[in-house]
Amino acid sequence: MNLWDAQSGTGERDGSARVARAILLRVLVPFAVGIVLARNFETVPALWSTLFALLFSALAFLWMGASRGWRPWAWTAAFSLSLAFMGLAWGGLRTTPAMSHRAALPPREAFLHLRVERVFEGDKWGRTRGIAHVESAAHPLGELGGQSVLFSINDAVSLDKGARFYAKGLLVRRALDSEAGSFDEWLERSGVYFNFSRAVLLEEVESPPRWMGRMNGLREYLSKSLAAGSDAMPQIRAMLPAMFLGQRRLLDAGDGELFRTTGMMHLFAVSGLHVGLVALTVEAILAFLRMGTRWRVGGGLLILLAYVLLIGAPPSAVRAFIMLLFHRAGLLWGRPTRGLPALSASAVAVLVWNPAQLFDIGARLSYGIVAGILFYGVPLGRMLNRRMALYEDLPAGSLSRGRRALLWAKGWLCTGAASCAGAFLIGAPLSVQYFGVFAPGSLLLNLLLVPVALLCVAAASLSAMFYLAALLPVCGSLAAIGEFFSRAGWVCALFMHEAIDALARVPFLFARCRFPVEWMGSALALGLLAWVLVLNGSWLRMRLRLWFMPFAFLFAVAGLCAAFTRAS
Repeated sequence: MNLWDAQSGTGERDGSARVARAILLRVLVPFAVGIVLARNFETVPALWSTLFALLFSALAFLWMGASRGWRPWAWTAAFSLSLAFMGLAWGGLRTTPAMSHRAALPPREAFLHLRVERVFEGDKWGRTRGIAHVESAAHPLGELGGQSVLFSINDAVSLDKGARFYAKGLLVRRALDSEAGSFDEWLERSGVYFNFSRAVLLEEVESPPRWMGRMNGLREYLSKSLAAGSDAMPQIRAMLPAMFLGQRRLLDAGDGELFRTTGMMHLFAVSGLHVGLVALTVEAILAFLRMGTRWRVGGGLLILLAYVLLIGAPPSAVRAFIMLLFHRAGLLWGRPTRGLPALSASAVAVLVWNPAQLFDIGARLSYGIVAGILFYGVPLGRMLNRRMALYEDLPAGSLSRGRRALLWAKGWLCTGAASCAGAFLIGAPLSVQYFGVFAPGSLLLNLLLVPVALLCVAAASLSAMFYLAALLPVCGSLAAIGEFFSRAGWVCALFMHEAIDALARVPFLFARCRFPVEWMGSALALGLLAWVLVLNGSWLRMRLRLWFMPFAFLFAVAGLCAAFTRAS
């Protein structure tokens, strides 16, 4: 049984599965290449790219229907070129130009109409800061329309996501040589190329749309409710709202640095892990109510969509929802769910939705880690389970409860350890590149804390449901049940905090590390992924010792880079 069989849950490789996999990957790779070219060559006209895409699409269609002189390689080349030009055109239209020509120009006064995308905590001077989308700009800065800016308003102003306002301030293009892993570098990768500082409001703030305003209000209500009464435990006061609502700004500076150093910050950024855990909790509740599969999956997806909108629809949560949507959609049509087609389809959908996601740090980590789990964790877990087989000669019905518990624990340990290893193998090079931390201790922490995080998010989900239900007439008493579940979540959060703090003190488990050149991290992650794909070949997949060679290579490279970092 190979990787594809492991993902499909059956031992059959039917033609439709192979076609689905091939078509999705053939669409994804050239389309992504076109977006990369659009990012690096801003002057390519979208019209010419579209015309070339149509030309190669026509050639592919003609060669596909040709009865003589059929050449599969010619069709593949034409099809790939058409998708690459589509990506070039779409990336040029949808990706915000970097406008590097303005980097050498001095700061100048600007009048902008802005729509708030994100609000940060106010600084010690009482200024309001955040990221906003430029709706329009007064002459001669009309080309700024569509850009995103980091704004700073001199006064403390109440702003919510989606609010609009006119302001006058000082506009300057951000520095091009930002330090790797810094906040400025994150802004550059996120398409925020300008600072809009010393801003003064010219008109009253226009409130966000009604539905968005209600979501903002509910989010703040849940944030206060989940943290209410936790004053006696300040070290975990913000952990539950941060995990469930993605409000990492509530974490104090010390905890934020601790979680980043240990590689555990992903537990506090709403991503695939959190969306998946919320989906499991919702589907478990619907299954308890005896709903059928289609009602359970469809209703669970609708509730999950409401959750994503409730937390402000951050890109990481939207990516995770799209990935889960493609994965679970097969059940609605009675089809087996497969990880690789869902991953590829969601990647294509995300790039169509926002091509700039290809350059987002979170997107690279999300898809890289999921690919590592699918290509490395799933087959390795199956091999470990086979190599560590127990009670093979005994009928399953004759096993005692103790032996069944031992079998379950062995399966959980093998599957969990292999999944953590696959996530670490691809995620570690990217973490070194973007955050400057190599954290082999995160292998142990993830294996230990992900089940606890499941309990914590499940408790927060149940608490949020009862707190929201308490807003209905004659249902105020349900808030007491919500408080009970939130306190249960505090216990899990306290255990997580103490475990992370204890292991962070162990030497050699976490180290500062930098690559000599920035692109080395992405290249190493791609190389390791290619290595794992080779290991999935039919003549290599059963040799267990070969599956540990990528790890040895990763640790050797990381050790050399850590020594280089200390020497420099």
